Amino acid sequence: MEVLSQPWHPDLFWPNTTMFKDKKIQLEKELDDLYMNSTLIFNKKYVRSVVIKFMKGHFLLKHQTTTTTTTTTTTTTTTEITFDRNRGRRSVIDEMRDYEYDYDGNKKFIGKRGYWPYGEEEYSTKAWVEHQFMEDFSVLDFDYYEFQEEHVALLSERNGQWLDDSDNLTLWLSQGCYTSDKCRVADLMRCSNIVLENLPLGFTHEKPKKMVPTSRETPDFKEEYKLPVGAELNIKCLEHHQKITIDKWDNDPDDMIMTVKCLPSFKFDLPREDFPKCRSYCPAPRRLWNETTYKNEILPLQKIYTLDPSLVFREATHQEVGYRTLQPNNYTGLILYEDKTDFDEERWEGDKIYYICINDTLGLERGASPEVAFRCKTDGTYGVPLDNYWPECNIKTTTAKTPILNAVRFSMVKSDKDLTEYEIWKDYLLAQSQGDDGDLFLKVTVPFVIIIFICLVGCLLLTRHDSLFCQVCNRDYEVKQMQNYGHGDYVYEG
Repeated sequence: MEVLSQPWHPDLFWPNTTMFKDKKIQLEKELDDLYMNSTLIFNKKYVRSVVIKFMKGHFLLKHQTTTTTTTTTTTTTTTEITFDRNRGRRSVIDEMRDYEYDYDGNKKFIGKRGYWPYGEEEYSTKAWVEHQFMEDFSVLDFDYYEFQEEHVALLSERNGQWLDDSDNLTLWLSQGCYTSDKCRVADLMRCSNIVLENLPLGFTHEKPKKMVPTSRETPDFKEEYKLPVGAELNIKCLEHHQKITIDKWDNDPDDMIMTVKCLPSFKFDLPREDFPKCRSYCPAPRRLWNETTYKNEILPLQKIYTLDPSLVFREATHQEVGYRTLQPNNYTGLILYEDKTDFDEERWEGDKIYYICINDTLGLERGASPEVAFRCKTDGTYGVPLDNYWPECNIKTTTAKTPILNAVRFSMVKSDKDLTEYEIWKDYLLAQSQGDDGDLFLKVTVPFVIIIFICLVGCLLLTRHDSLFCQVCNRDYEVKQMQNYGHGDYVYEG
């Protein structure tokens, strides 16, 4: 929009200057008051207007006080229009002044009201303003063209000018710049969905996938919803029991969700390097300690039931969910080893939670160590035993761990079995050879050599194309031999 009451100054271009901040606050306040009094805009849940930047405008301010005798003027103070007699027409062209059209199609030039100091060669200031609403509605409900019409209508009610108690002009916004296309209202540009459809394996996003119309002229033509510039989007892992390994791109480094923004370049500010990976994790032990703690919790593997109303909600320890209670049975004598396990800390896949015997002089399953550990598995659950299958703390009977003893016993049993089978086969083969004292070379080797030799010679003879066998099977050879009789250079190719 064109601000006619504000002469352009280079300091307005820089957002960190005092002039920019003061004029920004003034314009935003007046626009908020203007739109709040509009029933149409207010009912669309208008929030605020934000000045993005200032640029040099199109209007030369000294021409904004002129009018003509052939059109209606709304000014209270007018001056004569100067003519260039050598050219025979008005020296101030229409494009340099603010005007609009009346109902008859005639131009209506708009002049100032009240006191307004300006320089001889000063230009207006163009403001880039973003109008924000609480919701993102369809173009069929409310579009930028309808907003522009309401904006111009609101300006026309006050002739585009704000006066203070002393009749000083405090703010003047151009009404005619929308007619002359010096100003325009447009929908926010939007980011393409292509990048979101090609996220790395294991990732998904929370952008709505609804289909929306693109214009009022073609309401049946629809496309997938796109986020406007400035909007934020959450990118997360596809599986509920996974989360990203690094979260350093947004203001919340602990939610393990990557929040990206649609930039003015119409692209999302996704990281180009060090893109995070999805990794399985297990909830904090406190949330799975017993039925009391997880009864009122919605754990990661239960989220699918809350997102899909067609599914029957399952308890955390249900077979379809897969969690197990982390509190050991009383008979085991185990407690959580808090020196190695934080009760309120989540675990990545492969990390362990530790238990220890209450009486540390005892050993687990009569072993040497009073500790036992269970890993967080790739499916997001802890690999703890089922109820009544937990290991127990007992008096130590060996310095070796129970699994090692069991492995040794199993190895000994297997070795004994293999040795027994070997001796049985040895005796069997020895019994089969009893009474056979002849020369095995003459009985076995020589016959096999003769048979192999006969087979080899037979193959060589029978596979020649001029052999009797081939002649019987292939009559074409005999015919061609007769046709080429006497030709010494003839070679059969069959």
